[in-house]
Amino acid sequence: MFLALFVALAGGGIYYGVRSSGVTPSDLGELWTLPIGVLLGLLALCGGLYLVDMCRYRVFGRAVGDVVTWRAALDATVANFFFSWITPGAALGAPAAIVMLGRRGVSWEGAALIAFGKSITGTTLLVLLAFAALATGYGPKLDGGALAVFTTGTGILAAMLLVLVAGAMWSEATIRRIDRMEPWLARRRMLRGERAQRIVKKLCEGMRSTVRRLAKLRTGGPAMPFAILGVHLAYNAVLVAIAVVLALAFGATSVPDAIGISIVYTAFTYVAPTPGGAGLSEAAATVFYGSILPARDAVLVVLLFRALTFYLHIVIGIVYLGIVGGTRQILERSKRPSEPAQ
Repeated sequence: MFLALFVALAGGGIYYGVRSSGVTPSDLGELWTLPIGVLLGLLALCGGLYLVDMCRYRVFGRAVGDVVTWRAALDATVANFFFSWITPGAALGAPAAIVMLGRRGVSWEGAALIAFGKSITGTTLLVLLAFAALATGYGPKLDGGALAVFTTGTGILAAMLLVLVAGAMWSEATIRRIDRMEPWLARRRMLRGERAQRIVKKLCEGMRSTVRRLAKLRTGGPAMPFAILGVHLAYNAVLVAIAVVLALAFGATSVPDAIGISIVYTAFTYVAPTPGGAGLSEAAATVFYGSILPARDAVLVVLLFRALTFYLHIVIGIVYLGIVGGTRQILERSKRPSEPAQ
């Protein structure tokens, strides 16, 4: 069902982008007409994306005191990519990684901390980078109103995520503040309804739980935050580089603009409400890349980027998980109420 939803949404977005720009299916074959150096670079980057993500699992394993083998990291990477891209809000990405890590000998508690910590800290960094690109003028060239809304929304999301990550550094003080904030919110007139009270309670419980889990990443020593930052930067650099190489290959002339727009676009695909950003990511091609490329080339860049970093991951996931198994366990574990959400 999730896979069918992803295909339907992606198909709708592709249809909209193709129809509005004049791209034909045969135009996608232009990828193979690019210089051999560009094709080899894209191939290396696509493989590097898996390798760097595997390194992220191993670093987070050391952070929580668990050993994550290369095989466990590969299983978790493939499963996380597959289930993240086909479920809304990447809802099954973390549970998938937890199951695959647990099957390869990682403790279940450690697997949950690794998957959860990697997810929230990685998303935080990407959104922060997108906000920085927008704030410094290197994002997509939007009109004043749209840019203000987009920048403000990205900034608020970045601030919310950053508070949780920073709160883990001073977890006890942060939890005390949340404890004091909960009754204060409960007394607000607009939040006195029974439903609003339940939302406030659930929100505060979620924040406390997040801070406690992230705080456990500090057990790896004082250098661990820098190691985590390093692998996240490496992963985002490889991911964004795929879009930048495509944009430059299709005629973009400004490297800084291509980098800034690609960072913001990548963040958009991660936080869009549809599974894997399907539909919205394809339809928004000219919104992001239209300022540095003609509409036709902007759509081609987005479709090829999505093909290399989303659609390909789904195909690999179907084949790989069919060989090593684990899909049934992932779906069963995701139904358990105690399982942490991504």
